Amino acid sequence: MTQELQKMLRNQNYIVGPLDGIFGGLTRSALISYQKDSGRRPTGLVDSGTLHELRHKPLAQVSLPKELLPTQSAIWVELDKARLTLFVDGKYTGAFLVAIGKASTPSPFGLWRVVNKALNPGGDFGARWLGIDAPWGSYGVHGTNNPRIIGKQVSNGCVRMFNQDVSEVFEHVFVGARVLFTGNPYGTNVFDRTLRLGDMGSDVFLVQEQLQKLGLLSTSAEGIFGPGTVAALYKFQLQTGLAKTGVFDKATRAKMFGPVGRKAR
Repeated sequence: MTQELQKMLRNQNYIVGPLDGIFGGLTRSALISYQKDSGRRPTGLVDSGTLHELRHKPLAQVSLPKELLPTQSAIWVELDKARLTLFVDGKYTGAFLVAIGKASTPSPFGLWRVVNKALNPGGDFGARWLGIDAPWGSYGVHGTNNPRIIGKQVSNGCVRMFNQDVSEVFEHVFVGARVLFTGNPYGTNVFDRTLRLGDMGSDVFLVQEQLQKLGLLSTSAEGIFGPGTVAALYKFQLQTGLAKTGVFDKATRAKMFGPVGRKAR
């Protein structure tokens, strides 16, 4: 019955952990959240009324981000929630708790594609590997031999999953599938270097994203500091009374984002 409960809660967009039939902390938290959201008393206990309701509920409707359209299968990683959502044929299929990169080695913001897959890749990669094409490093979605780190910021940028979860995702995702990373959990701690023409990384992506929001950059954010980013920074620096350098330095960072150590909002 516990595995059935886990499947039904996942179908309603709650994170339960692996579908292992074990009533652990994630499953109990998901059940309590469901009971609260459905107006039931949040006991964390499996009662007949909750089971009956779940058994008759249709699959949750989760909006597919426009960046992932059109698609057969796609992955959406919300870094600020440590959450990976799988879509198959454009429909929500499941949500999973994940571990992500540290602030010093952040996961790669942006839209990428799966470029390779591997069964039992060995080492610390757990049961499965899905490599993506972010150009400034070797990144992927993979399993782990240390499930205690799931839900934390611990990796060098990869997304780590419970082995059973990544095995499930692996079966649905093909080479060429889109992978979208959104949400900044790091605040300004991600900006630990001066950025200039030719640099690449998640910090570059976040600068470009902010320049877009300010209406100064019309090209897409891709994490590569090109001439368009230089020109947009010129505009920003002129508007804010800074020296026109086209370089993202400490003074520019403070004007655009605030001091280092500021939390994400």
